[in-house]
Amino acid sequence: MNEIKRSLWNRFVTIAQPYFFPNIRGGSWYMLLLLLMLLIFLFGVLFMIVAGITLAGSLFAPSLTAKVASGLLSLIQNIFHTNAWMIVAGTLIIPAACFMLFAPHLHTRKRVWTLLAIVLLLSFSVTGINVAFSYIGNYFTNALVKKNQDMAYLFRCRVFLRLPGRNSYRCVIQLRTELSGNAVARMDDRGVSQ
Repeated sequence: MNEIKRSLWNRFVTIAQPYFFPNIRGGSWYMLLLLLMLLIFLFGVLFMIVAGITLAGSLFAPSLTAKVASGLLSLIQNIFHTNAWMIVAGTLIIPAACFMLFAPHLHTRKRVWTLLAIVLLLSFSVTGINVAFSYIGNYFTNALVKKNQDMAYLFRCRVFLRLPGRNSYRCVIQLRTELSGNAVARMDDRGVSQ
């Protein structure tokens, strides 16, 4: 089994390495080191983006941020008020230093590394957006279970209220019915009972 894994690894290195790093002694290990540094750098960049959005949300909409991301906000504030910020800085500085160290070998491969970084960043971003949507769905479901009208309106109708016509009004009526448990008369866009 180990022979199969080793042969697959050798074939991968033979095919992939020339695109990312020159064929020199130890080049496959340098390529792996740079791939690892790229992943660490992208996680650092994404952390900084999420931290920036969360801190901006706490400045411009503090009540909403306290309701939605109170744990995340306190975690980010703790990171930046303790020595843990050095770890975040390390995720940005150390990979950049490694790439600068190998710059003479990478001068013809900048485009390949840039495209790989973009693909990985988009992949991580999509995963992060899916996680954020699952949390939003969780908050909405909890608001419905607790019959918390404010939170349910916030997460469900915020989007629909911007749409003109029937969708926004019916969203509000349907949500009121779900939260109050009472039968609400169906109304058209003008608010006239049918």
